[in-house]
Amino acid sequence: MRFGNKTPKVLLAVVGLIASGVVQTAEAQIVPTLPPIVLRGSLSYGCKWIQSIDAVSRNTGYPDTHAEYQVSAMPVYVAPNVGTITLRGKYPKTRYFTFSSYDGFRPGNLTDSIQDYQLTPRLNGVPVASPNPTPGPLPNSGNGQYDWQITLKYDFPPAAPLVRDPDTIYMGTNNTEYLGLTFPDVFGNKQLTYRIYLPDDGANKFGDVDLPQITYTAADGSVVDVNNNNPQQAKCDQLARAQDLLLLTFPQAKVSDAKNLSFLIDNSISTFHTYPNGGTAYARGPANVIYSDMVVVRFKVPPTPAVPGDAKVRYMSLCQNQFDNTAVVACLADREFTAQQDGTITTVISTAAKRPAKAAPAFGYNYLPWGPASQVLVYLRQILADPSFVGNYNLAKGKSGADLTAALGEWAPDISYCDTQTFEATSDQGGAALIAACKANYKAFKNGINHP
Repeated sequence: MRFGNKTPKVLLAVVGLIASGVVQTAEAQIVPTLPPIVLRGSLSYGCKWIQSIDAVSRNTGYPDTHAEYQVSAMPVYVAPNVGTITLRGKYPKTRYFTFSSYDGFRPGNLTDSIQDYQLTPRLNGVPVASPNPTPGPLPNSGNGQYDWQITLKYDFPPAAPLVRDPDTIYMGTNNTEYLGLTFPDVFGNKQLTYRIYLPDDGANKFGDVDLPQITYTAADGSVVDVNNNNPQQAKCDQLARAQDLLLLTFPQAKVSDAKNLSFLIDNSISTFHTYPNGGTAYARGPANVIYSDMVVVRFKVPPTPAVPGDAKVRYMSLCQNQFDNTAVVACLADREFTAQQDGTITTVISTAAKRPAKAAPAFGYNYLPWGPASQVLVYLRQILADPSFVGNYNLAKGKSGADLTAALGEWAPDISYCDTQTFEATSDQGGAALIAACKANYKAFKNGINHP
């Protein structure tokens, strides 16, 4: 999530306060005041889905245009002898869905995730099949008839996946491990997210199912339905407003410089990666429009459910994102890619004024608009790669450039600045020749003029 020009973050925070109705506008009240703080431990039951994040309703957090993100606030800690929080829902008609938990020390710091294929398919709450053993295939959803349930456990996830409790997402304790140290969770809540990617053709953005039901069951058996008639709804409303401010304050990637581009592979446990998806590896490339006419991205798409065959990756997309406010400009999902004759995908990213005439599917090229910001982040998402797949981005965590190629071979994504003259002279030779020429000819712009 970011905003599209270099507006100072302090000003952005003030804007957020104004938008949330926090700033007092009377003449005697000209100093912004923070919203009432929900104190640590004061949230008992959890909240319904207090925020909806997508490319339309709240474009923040580097969302994918093919995804819907729901966020709920949860207590910092619920002792097992006090109560239990449970989620229940139906399998959506989508390519992928998942849940992730984030701690209350640094919002956006991943604690745990549970993927759709790890859930037990049920019919009216009764198990009818075992979870899938591998992540590649779509979950057995019974064409939307099956349901699932998840228990929130206030403990840290076990190091060995095989000893995890089934159908459980771990929330951590009332302390957190960060940079090798132990800290108390200092905010008033933890976060739980529900992600839905690529609805089936004809399905709505939630995959034609209701949002998951969240219930709190106390030790005496009494039940609080947090989706309806939550006695702590006022606190949940406060947390929703505060969350808008928190999303503005955590940078995720360094600003680009005049050197040519290189993808860096991030994974879900990157310390400074805010609100990552636990099932995703990211290739990110920061870029700036002041250095060249366009960016060219080339990569090989692994087998996904978009084409018949043995899927090795559940979902893949390429997105153009604004740096300063983490908003998404546009994305291409795997089923939308236009491949060249060698099976690779080559995409041009530019302003409308600099878009080459042949940067179009009719000529074998994909295209993404640059957007209103000069500074951007180009993102490749690879979701639920088979652990045995040689092109699994997780095999190249923290690597870039030549190290990335050494780790992934033909599956390593490539990126480069490029000038219009090079594109026009080389594009007919295919993506491999184009990106090689772009790299060979790159000289950073200065005041709009290509220079050594």
